[in-house]
Amino acid sequence: MYFSVKSATAKKISATGHSVRTPSLAVRYITGKTLRYSVVVAKKQGNAVQRNRVKRVIREIVKHKKDLFPAGYYLLYFKRQCDRLRRDSVENDFNEIILKLSEKHT
Repeated sequence: MYFSVKSATAKKISATGHSVRTPSLAVRYITGKTLRYSVVVAKKQGNAVQRNRVKRVIREIVKHKKDLFPAGYYLLYFKRQCDRLRRDSVENDFNEIILKLSEKHT
């Protein structure tokens, strides 16, 4: 598992990838041989400290749930304001996303 998706792959995911959405997260992905992902938080979501905290929390959640994700390349977009981050709601959204992804891959 790698944190970062290469920029050429990220452009391909943005252009042709499939998408899954929840209230606080949006995931765009393409299938691949390994699990690679990048976390995206827009600048208007808060200052750098808040955005980096969101990225750390999301990376930690993905690290604990990496066995449940199907192999592929993922862009994880955080859609809410950083100051409204609630870890339990983000984890629930991840569970919902994993469920949707597993349905699409079966």
